[in-house]
Amino acid sequence: MFDWTRRPRARWITALLGLTLVFNLIDLVSTVTFVTLGYAEEANPLMASLLELGAPVFAAAKIAMVSVGVYVLWRFRHLAVARAGSVAVSAAYGALMLYHARWAEVVMSLS
Repeated sequence: MFDWTRRPRARWITALLGLTLVFNLIDLVSTVTFVTLGYAEEANPLMASLLELGAPVFAAAKIAMVSVGVYVLWRFRHLAVARAGSVAVSAAYGALMLYHARWAEVVMSLS
């Protein structure tokens, strides 16, 4: 059984949060591509309004927001809630990657 009270090694959390940053970049490129080509719309109203200002503004905001969140989770990785949050965020982005992969498959079949 895992002892949640002791300070964990940071390697697995660091790797998980690094993967989250990579997933964020893939999400960024996929979103801009699908929206620009007219195959999708940004579902998040805040991010949709930023995307209307242009891809560079959208990209800067998305990278900044996710990076700050990842930093906070990493900084407090000694807390069980931050470790659980790291797993949850990474899992959510993993599911989003599957969605983007499926959507890319659909778009490619339309060509």
